[in-house]
Amino acid sequence: MGHPGAGAVARVHVSAAARPGYETLVRDSALPEGALIAAFHGDREGHAAGPVYVMEKRGGAWSYVELTARGVIVESDTTRCAGCHAGAVGDSLFGLPQRAETPKP
Repeated sequence: MGHPGAGAVARVHVSAAARPGYETLVRDSALPEGALIAAFHGDREGHAAGPVYVMEKRGGAWSYVELTARGVIVESDTTRCAGCHAGAVGDSLFGLPQRAETPKP
């Protein structure tokens, strides 16, 4: 995950209508209007909750919100979010982690 200082682990939740597109994300993918993506950060042991980053697609564009672990909105410069996500795999999303292929003998 590319949210520095947010925690070692992120659980990503994707709204039901957007889930199939997220699971098969490629360069030309486009998630549906109203898609919601939320990344819940924390530590590896599951004890310390970290920030939550949310993306919502409206009018064909993504909006970004940062929340504290308690759900309080953090006033932040979301242009940084948009800038980073502009370089993502598809539709401003990075998708599921990819497994490294095992070299063939």
